[in-house]
Amino acid sequence: MTPVEDSPLIRRFCLDGDIRAEAELLGKYERALYNYLLQMLSHRQDCEDTPA
Repeated sequence: MTPVEDSPLIRRFCLDGDIRAEAELLGKYERALYNYLLQMLSHRQDCEDTPA
């Protein structure tokens, strides 16, 4: 999926509270989110402790 194709998942999660949509989005972007947090926080431990 591209970000535009993620819109239904985002809508389901934000508007309906669909946990499956949240899990799918986090699974898809987990690595990118981790790398972003690592750059912002500069420490792996802090990054791993950050709640998703």
